[in-house]
Amino acid sequence: MNLGRYVRRTAEHHPDAEAVVCGHVRLTYAELDDHSDRLAAALTGLGLSHGERVATLAANRAELVVTEVALYKAGLTRAPVNARLGDGEVAHLLRESDARVLLTDAAHLDTARRAVPGSGVKAVIGYDGPADLGPGYQELLAATPARPSTWSAPRTTSPSCTSPPAPPASSRQPCRRTAIGWPCCASR
Repeated sequence: MNLGRYVRRTAEHHPDAEAVVCGHVRLTYAELDDHSDRLAAALTGLGLSHGERVATLAANRAELVVTEVALYKAGLTRAPVNARLGDGEVAHLLRESDARVLLTDAAHLDTARRAVPGSGVKAVIGYDGPADLGPGYQELLAATPARPSTWSAPRTTSPSCTSPPAPPASSRQPCRRTAIGWPCCASR
């Protein structure tokens, strides 16, 4: 089971459980599933196809989790760019990664403006709203219908876990990802 399928199945079983908490932003599994479906649809709507790269240049934020899940669902590959790098290094990484889309935040928009020309990036999506380089993340999600049954992400299976684990209760230790799956699945 890949990350996109894990989120989908958990949203089906525990839609109101918190999936992402980052500062003041809280997303349930249902919201994470919906937002990632919409972002995956928006990215494929930009012409991206299976295996192509999407770069991210942003400080830690909840939208990065949504982006990661969306990329799994759409079969795209994330090319993370360290937000502490300078313009030249960011430009180099964008060229070398062959990324077609860049998602960035307001703090890194000036760097993106300088790094995108000549990089191969065809679209820039601003997490904090529309910018002169491209659409805003929230506006893009709102304008894009989800297409949950059409994702082409590579499928993986885990023989030891056929359903997602229940969200960890405050009295239990959280699930830990291992090479063979979610060890807490059997303890539900």
